[in-house]
Amino acid sequence: MSKTADTTEPVSEVERLIAELSESVELGDGAASWTMDVRVDEITEVRFVREPYPFPSFPGREVLTVQFLGPGGETVLSCYVNELYDGQRMRPEKLATWRALRERYGNRDTSTVRQGALLTPAA
Repeated sequence: MSKTADTTEPVSEVERLIAELSESVELGDGAASWTMDVRVDEITEVRFVREPYPFPSFPGREVLTVQFLGPGGETVLSCYVNELYDGQRMRPEKLATWRALRERYGNRDTSTVRQGALLTPAA
């Protein structure tokens, strides 16, 4: 995040997306406070991913994530939708929130990042 005086304000689309994701983190009883430190200048791609849950102990389940990739395609930050399931049923409000966030930031699975802007990937 870019710093001006003693405040930290998002100055690019990527920074706004990270800030919005960090605002939704639940920290229990509020006794802990966290600061996210991410080298946004090294992010080259953002992906909104809906895929099968990676562990076989939960067959049929999916995960919803926003992934930030750096040079070489490695993931530098992943944000997962928490408490996505109510028993065996995906919570529709959680899916709707993830979809709304995706729509606000380009409405596509993958965006190339250039100077903090989320762009349609080159074909």
